[in-house]
Amino acid sequence: LKCVECHSQKTFLRRLNAGLECPKCGSVFQQKNGIFDLTAQHDHAGQTLAVRTMRIAFVARAYEEVFRPTMMGLIWGKSQEEERALVKSKLKHSSYKYILDLGCGTGFYSRLLAKMYPAAIIYALDVSLPMLEEAKLQAKKEAITNIVFIKANGENLPFRPRTFELIVCAMALHFFRNPLSVLEDMYSVGALRSEYLIITTKVAEGPWEQLLQIGVGGLLELRSFSPLELGEAMAQIGFKRISRVDLKRGQLLFAVKHARLKK
Repeated sequence: LKCVECHSQKTFLRRLNAGLECPKCGSVFQQKNGIFDLTAQHDHAGQTLAVRTMRIAFVARAYEEVFRPTMMGLIWGKSQEEERALVKSKLKHSSYKYILDLGCGTGFYSRLLAKMYPAAIIYALDVSLPMLEEAKLQAKKEAITNIVFIKANGENLPFRPRTFELIVCAMALHFFRNPLSVLEDMYSVGALRSEYLIITTKVAEGPWEQLLQIGVGGLLELRSFSPLELGEAMAQIGFKRISRVDLKRGQLLFAVKHARLKK
């Protein structure tokens, strides 16, 4: 792990009894109830309304039973079981050692990945503490022990380059103010032969859906991407073998296989 305050690439955080410390700048990051807090002082500034909403405890508690199924049913046109099956069909390898779930929320994908790859360590990262607390609770209920929970800003990742063999960013990219910067960081922290699974929004096609997207998206400050826009942006960053599944009602699935980092 690297420091999110001084961003030193030559020194890495060292373990303390109560958390982690940067040996260069002296910043201390606490661990509480099994969650590492690796947010920088400025990480909560300028967050969108959608992100601030996800930091409400009630929303986190009701997210998987109420908000997520409703949202995914309306946008995907699929059940959560169909969603799991589709994701599993894209992840065919079994040799992952380190996996990042970026914008993990309540850990829907973190738990799925932990069960699919019991020998791997899943790093579940989100900026919302209530979401992470709920994710940890759900993992405990299912007796899952191979998840590390990290509170951090997805636009200020605390990881050294070339760490993860698999990076999942499901229903989170459109929450960020600078999604291209997030993609660049995802690319950087991916290992030499890493794989990426990204699920995000797309620009609506019908006139009524466009009005709804403009209204809701504008209020919550959510981004929408055209297939061409996102595909070209990822290719320019360096992602290879980009494939796409066009989902119903404004969703895109990008599976990037064997993306190799530039030397």
